[in-house]
Amino acid sequence: MTWTSTILLMITLWSPFAQQDWGERVDRWITEGAYGEAEQQLRSAQEAQPDDQLLKYHLGRLLAAHAASAEFQSSAPAGLIKTRFAEAAASFEESLEGDVPGDARLRCAESYYWAADGESCSRVLDPMLESDSATGWRLEGDVRGFIGGDWPAALEAYERARSIDPATPGVDLRIADAHAREGNLDEALAALKRRIEREPTDPEVFDRIWRWLVATRGFAQASELYGLALDGQPKNFTALYHLGIVRRLVEDYDAADELLAKALELNPAASEVVYHRALVSYARKDFEEAASRARKVLDVDPGHSGAREILQTVAGWYGSQRDYESALGVFRQLAEAETSSQLEMNIALTLKHLGRSVESEAAYRRAIELDPLAGAPWNDLGILLQSVGRLRDAADCYRRSIATDIDVSNSLENIAVLGLRESEASGVSREEARQALERLLDLEPERSRARFYWERLLRGVEE
Repeated sequence: MTWTSTILLMITLWSPFAQQDWGERVDRWITEGAYGEAEQQLRSAQEAQPDDQLLKYHLGRLLAAHAASAEFQSSAPAGLIKTRFAEAAASFEESLEGDVPGDARLRCAESYYWAADGESCSRVLDPMLESDSATGWRLEGDVRGFIGGDWPAALEAYERARSIDPATPGVDLRIADAHAREGNLDEALAALKRRIEREPTDPEVFDRIWRWLVATRGFAQASELYGLALDGQPKNFTALYHLGIVRRLVEDYDAADELLAKALELNPAASEVVYHRALVSYARKDFEEAASRARKVLDVDPGHSGAREILQTVAGWYGSQRDYESALGVFRQLAEAETSSQLEMNIALTLKHLGRSVESEAAYRRAIELDPLAGAPWNDLGILLQSVGRLRDAADCYRRSIATDIDVSNSLENIAVLGLRESEASGVSREEARQALERLLDLEPERSRARFYWERLLRGVEE
């Protein structure tokens, strides 16, 4: 420390308001995330007043807050995080010998817990357990379960906490977790029900319902719990949203759409709700409505993979109905956000159906640029060029496709047929056609068209 900072520290320590000020300063330092400066000042203050237990308490607060901070948690190694919590716990434990706030012991035990020192945590908790502290017994359950791996013993501690105070924070969720780990799903769900009745919007409850029931297709039990949450709070966004998904999964599409619409009223910006409504529309085969809803999702999140998949499928449906203009509109909207070789090929094929061969060729060439190692774009471009009479260009495309050595069967057949039918105009010799057919039959001996043209070739018959 500099002389100036030392003098300022001495003035601070001699102030009659020093003890009161340290608590306020630590609060401010924690809020500002100024842990390095704060720790330096507190440790210097301790050197000047080694018997001040309140300073040790505030240092423990600071170290524990630092260890739990998002920045430290995301950047520091796990061992260093535990060491930091252990330092906090040691400072708290030293402070217990003096007149410090009543939460010092619990803070100390919690710090030992996060340092994964279950033995020290239980030792510090002993006075709290003897006085039947519900919070103490809940933390003792954590030690027995999460550190010791003894879930029956953990469950015993959690139940003791609940018997002392049913409203102990987190105790019902811990009881549920302990039962779930032991494979007692009915008891776990009973604990979740108690938690829902007490707090129907607790996100941790919905997380467990999803993991334990929805993900394992326990839809009836999930519906019951979501319904219970809605009984307690009808305008419960998460319950409406999740129950809507469940009703879709059991193919109750009217109920699903109604529930999701109510969720959307509570949170109009929730694009995931709109996406699940699009899935409902798609399941009903109302493809135009599905496309409209998927577009709304992409307006908010252009890269949303699920909405893009719906639109691609709907575009394919438009194509099957020969509504190529609608299909092209959907494909182009997708390409505006993020294109791909396959998407450009879809655009090209749709343009070909519309008779717009120049635009179709340009789209195929974009597909080739996006994936130059793929054979399919070259093959399909060859088919397009062949259809407009550009036979030599078509043959060159088939050769380029074959050269990629990826999915070459169609290109081998196409160039063989071109050589047999239009040898002079295409520049494909009968020998090149023969070699292509031989290679194709090696790849697919039972391919009927290849065998047909091979027989014609052997008989010297041109088709």
